[in-house]
Amino acid sequence: MMRKRSPDAGFTLVELIVTVSITLILLAVSIGSYLGFRIYRSDTTAKAALQTASEHLQSATATRSLDDYTPAQIQYDKRSLWTDDSGARVDFAYVGSARSSSLYVVSSTASYSPFKSYDTWVLKAQASSGRYWWYTSKTGTFKCTTVESYLSTSTCGTF
Repeated sequence: MMRKRSPDAGFTLVELIVTVSITLILLAVSIGSYLGFRIYRSDTTAKAALQTASEHLQSATATRSLDDYTPAQIQYDKRSLWTDDSGARVDFAYVGSARSSSLYVVSSTASYSPFKSYDTWVLKAQASSGRYWWYTSKTGTFKCTTVESYLSTSTCGTF
């Protein structure tokens, strides 16, 4: 036999407020975690693409297969050196020589000298998070900036 509900049956206002509050807190925490993961994944993809490109260049340097190309030719004609499925675009930013201890922008001075005359390079990749990642072959280190300048002091924070 079923009981009839009284007109006062149901949830109280306090119970509804507590339930909605807990749901909103959980939602806020999960959204923050998800956005942080997306940035982490984007940065990791850019760093992996930079590492792969540098390994290809080091291999080409060891086999001397790029000796007669300029860095600009490698960047624009030999893109297959570091094509990957991640969609991260890797470009030369600077090249340099231990003899001159200075770095040259690839699109200007370095465009005319063969790749074999440089023993260090700086590669740049922009992550989908909007951050710029730099890889220096001489030290094997990564650097993250929020603006498109290797010399920028505007870093991305601790990683």
